[in-house]
Amino acid sequence: MNRLQGKVAIVTGAASGLGAADARLLAAEGARVVLTDINAEQGEAVAKGAILAMTRSIAVHCQEQGYGIRCNVILPGAHDTPMTAAALASLDDAAAGLEQIHNHGQGKPEDVGNLVVFLASDESRHITGISVVIDNGETIR
Repeated sequence: MNRLQGKVAIVTGAASGLGAADARLLAAEGARVVLTDINAEQGEAVAKGAILAMTRSIAVHCQEQGYGIRCNVILPGAHDTPMTAAALASLDDAAAGLEQIHNHGQGKPEDVGNLVVFLASDESRHITGISVVIDNGETIR
């Protein structure tokens, strides 16, 4: 499989969970992958707050400059990752907000990784500057 041969992907949060799965799938499809991560205690909330605006800004800039670079953001819901497992372990099973997990289960990291591979491939060559929610429809309920 070489859908991403000759492409470079930057994966944030690549140390574990969804980011690690994304990086593995991108590399398996032939992409050169740049891995990044931050200390969750010291900057995750700040970083997430700026990601949507940054995505649109990068997408517009790269398109206007003719760089051939696309930039999209994926907003995952509950997925079975070490971070989610640690959070769930600290909560009461009846805690508010766990309805999605109880009623619909959690996605697998590879579910997000497959979307990442699609967005990085030429199959999505006209998709840039978007936000894709992958949460089994939870945000529409």
